[in-house]
Amino acid sequence: MRELFSRIHPKVEQLFHCPYCLGHWITFVSLFVLPVRASLSENTIIDFLATAFCVMGMVAVLHFVILRAYEPIQKMELQRMLDKMK
Repeated sequence: MRELFSRIHPKVEQLFHCPYCLGHWITFVSLFVLPVRASLSENTIIDFLATAFCVMGMVAVLHFVILRAYEPIQKMELQRMLDKMK
């Protein structure tokens, strides 16, 4: 699917290759399909945006934790690549 969108325009490609941006797209599509909403008001749009904000906040924290967990592995892999070049 990423290859299909990358043919459209470079900016569209960037929106689907960035993990943070892709998380937004997945959240919005999931909220349209699934009947999950925060019941904060009578307005459906406000409930949708509040739910999306909460989900994206959790995704951002999870993304940060995952990136921090793999940081030592990435540094070791980079060092191995540099050692091979020498």
